[in-house]
Amino acid sequence: MTLRVPAESGSRMDLRSRDARAGATWEVHRLSQGLGPFASRWDVLNERLHRGHPLLDSAFVGGLVKSFGDGEQHLCICTSDGADVAMGIFQRHSAGVWCSFAPSQAQIGPLLLPDVDLLSGLFAALPGMVNAIELLCVDPRYGGSHMPRRLPATMVRHAVTMSIPLTGAFEDYWGGRSKNLRHNLRRHARRASETVGTLTSKALTDPADIDAAVLRYAALEGRGWKGREGTALGSTAEQLGFYRALMAHHAKRGQALVHELWAQDSIAASRLLIAQGGMIVILKTTFDEEHRDWAPGRLQLHGVVRDLFARSPGSTLDFYTNASADQLAWAREERTIVHLTVFPDRWRLGASSVMKMVRQRGRKRAASEAETMPLDTVTLETDARRLPDDVRALLAASEGRCFALGADWFDLFARVVMKESDGGRIAMLRRAAFVKAVVPLNLDGTLHRLGASVGAMANFYSPLYSPAFSRDTTGIDLAALIEAVRSAHGRPPSLNFAPLDPQAMSYSVLMDGLRCAGYSVHDYFAHGNWYLPVQGTWSDYLVSRPGALRSTIARMSKRIAAQGGRIEIVTAPEEVPRAAAAYERVYARSWKKAEPVPDFMRELMAWAAGRGWLRLGLVWMGEVPVAAQVWIVAHGRAAIYKLAYDEAWGHLAPGTVLSARLMEHAIDVDRVHEVDYLVGDDPYKRDWMTHRRERRGLVAYDLGTWTGRWLAAKAAASAWLRLRWPGAHGPDRHAVEVGAAN
Repeated sequence: MTLRVPAESGSRMDLRSRDARAGATWEVHRLSQGLGPFASRWDVLNERLHRGHPLLDSAFVGGLVKSFGDGEQHLCICTSDGADVAMGIFQRHSAGVWCSFAPSQAQIGPLLLPDVDLLSGLFAALPGMVNAIELLCVDPRYGGSHMPRRLPATMVRHAVTMSIPLTGAFEDYWGGRSKNLRHNLRRHARRASETVGTLTSKALTDPADIDAAVLRYAALEGRGWKGREGTALGSTAEQLGFYRALMAHHAKRGQALVHELWAQDSIAASRLLIAQGGMIVILKTTFDEEHRDWAPGRLQLHGVVRDLFARSPGSTLDFYTNASADQLAWAREERTIVHLTVFPDRWRLGASSVMKMVRQRGRKRAASEAETMPLDTVTLETDARRLPDDVRALLAASEGRCFALGADWFDLFARVVMKESDGGRIAMLRRAAFVKAVVPLNLDGTLHRLGASVGAMANFYSPLYSPAFSRDTTGIDLAALIEAVRSAHGRPPSLNFAPLDPQAMSYSVLMDGLRCAGYSVHDYFAHGNWYLPVQGTWSDYLVSRPGALRSTIARMSKRIAAQGGRIEIVTAPEEVPRAAAAYERVYARSWKKAEPVPDFMRELMAWAAGRGWLRLGLVWMGEVPVAAQVWIVAHGRAAIYKLAYDEAWGHLAPGTVLSARLMEHAIDVDRVHEVDYLVGDDPYKRDWMTHRRERRGLVAYDLGTWTGRWLAAKAAASAWLRLRWPGAHGPDRHAVEVGAAN
């Protein structure tokens, strides 16, 4: 199915506003008959941003305005350097409030908005004083769902939609559905055979057949409950005309499809579909309620999905419905459709919140209930060894980025580091059968040196922290988990998550989730991280190192060997007790302070060896260990976790010699693609590594508590002072709470 973008006509009125910060100009045009001359510009931007999303095509959006608009809709176009960068159709909702145009026929709002912060200039461009702009029915996959970074905003969940990527074979897809679903379909098919006999499926694509099929759909839906309520496709001339014109338009381009299920000579179920840009959307679905005993809609859906696997392999079937748990059993993916309200400044956000509280005073908190998705469940597990398989699989995907992000690490951490605490929890968010988020938490504030801090199950032993999210998890999904944890555990005034990778998707989702849950979120520097992307062999690497380092390695290796020294690399679990004792002896005679948790390193070595990840290097002078390093090699990465040497043998540079041998082993034997020095900006690391990145933290203050408000105000003032007078106020307090020098 190919896309040919037509041009359309008709529009008037032009207002302009320039957002100096973003360098973007907004135009505002009143619409009367569709998108008019702006249709082609709309389609070009839709193609560029979303590969031509069918529900954001000018035929669909323009038809909505023409059929259901009242002349008060405004097309807003944002341009930058002469190019269109964002568009949306808005209308006045109430005094000072504008909202996106979203009649009931629009499964998602008509918005082409890659960045919500672009709206900052629209407040001045719209007529009159604008205190808020509401973005209705926003699909998180197609922009505008993330909380803006500069503009104050609130977000609520609207619906759960679902999709089926048509990849692989239909048999593999169907075999992956639940046994209950497959059993029920077989039962419905038997009942249909006994009741009405043979069923016939028809897939209509010819333009000559489409209009008659739409009329049959309208008649069938009109006989059901929608007809009785006056919401059926044919209940109004405007609605019938809209769908007839839309289907005819797409049929001419080979992008319309009507699936019908017939029982003898009567139609039992029908679906209207359009396709574009690799996406197939179910516009409407209905069935004959007289046949509800054998579920014609479900039997038809099975046939539709089978047909589309053969007809459009590689495409995605999107339902755009508020899915029930039964419907989600068909899905491969699901996501939340949201409403986002954006304000020009914080005082208008605050005024809106106060007015909302006044309206709700004395009655049940309807808004809070509306934000609760009945399909979402949050559970807390105290023992990581009892986690379900799908939760462990989600954590395993994170473990591929760092050994300290898997289920086994959090089990080790909870058992050893938190053994005196009852605060370790693995929080899990599920939506029906889907696991959406796994967040290892510390809930009693025992892990940090500088005061209580509830948040990440991490401390100075953690080189990296990250929740695990499914691909389509957004901040608004995570907010449900945060709210549940907050309600169940005494509403702590602040939450702290570190050390995080600011380039990871999980960082943005976590920040958005905290903001959606009503926290004031501040990011801070946690520590520097030096690393080496490996290219070539050990010899290639060594040639690229500073001459002084190469000389030290060569000279001291000869001296150590001449004095009877040797290097050992321990990997086997049975060797760990002996090697750990040697490591502890070296550590005790080094410059380093005693371990805060004495048992942790021995347990870590045993754990890593059990998984085949341990590389415990030792330099022996006779029977005396004089240097020790713990490296962990997992998933193609070598992490330099701990190192120490006996200061009495410092003249032989045993630590440098040992680092060289372990580096050679990691590059030539383990064939890693990265070596990571983990925590800290120690100058010597620059001799070994080539790249640096930052690990950051997020501290979130609960503005629903007095303490949270005070801490947020204090953090904001401190940040302002650091910007005004850099270096005059010392380092960020939180920067020293995480990370132990390795």
